[in-house]
Amino acid sequence: MPATYCIEYAKSNRSTCKQCKVKIDKDTLRIGTSVPGDGDYMMTSWRHLACQKVPAALKGEPPSAIDGHAIVKPADRSLVAAWLAGDASTVSSAKRKADVATASATDTTPKKTKPVHSSPSSAGATTRPAEEASKRDEYTELFNRLSVDALKGCLRANEQLLKGNKGELVARCVDRKSYGALPRCPQCSIGRLQVTYPRELGHGGQGIFTCPGGYDDDHYVRCSFRSMSVDRPPWKVTDLELASPAKPTATKSKADVDAPSTPARSTAKAAAKSTVKAGAESAPPPVGMPDDDD
Repeated sequence: MPATYCIEYAKSNRSTCKQCKVKIDKDTLRIGTSVPGDGDYMMTSWRHLACQKVPAALKGEPPSAIDGHAIVKPADRSLVAAWLAGDASTVSSAKRKADVATASATDTTPKKTKPVHSSPSSAGATTRPAEEASKRDEYTELFNRLSVDALKGCLRANEQLLKGNKGELVARCVDRKSYGALPRCPQCSIGRLQVTYPRELGHGGQGIFTCPGGYDDDHYVRCSFRSMSVDRPPWKVTDLELASPAKPTATKSKADVDAPSTPARSTAKAAAKSTVKAGAESAPPPVGMPDDDD
């Protein structure tokens, strides 16, 4: 049975986006992908609209083809239409504005927090959401210019996971450069910690840290480590990162620079025609052909 898709507003903030691994805020538009489970039931995974690629089954279909579209607010229907049309910039821009607004609203509510050791992540907690978003965009642009091998080299130098496609590698590099690397589990010393952030921005690199465990010799060791605060070592900048190609700039091609403007081209063309005509009138007759005087 093929996968089915639905759209709805999140009923709570407990679900996590399967793509970016960030909690989906309540009342945020989300896309669900349902596949058959092992038994007689369906399993649904949720993603932000901006994190979900348009499935092949929905390409070319109207928004009404998505189950649940009837409950989408009129203000959000144009966003759904843009997503179906593949307009990723519009959808991503809307998500970024919502993330900044959510983080800004959260920052205005003071909370008592436990002191943590100085680290890139704890220092990042004092950065304004708009500045944090701008810095992440800068890092994303930087790492997007690197090859997959170079990205893995950067992650390897910081002892981070290397699996995933280029998009996942770029996102991992951006996260670690912004908030610090994820260390090994302090409890089992085997697994590499994983983190789930409460929101996209304004978390300062802190969230729910867990350990999946790992292999110790030939057997798998499970780990129950869980924490809300971890000291993250700073990102190590490598030569691969410093060697990132410069940002391409929009420049005119040599043909555009050398080519004369339209009026100049017209003048040159007219002059060429005039020269050809004058040459034809003054040229001697071909050999073997009589002159007009003969």
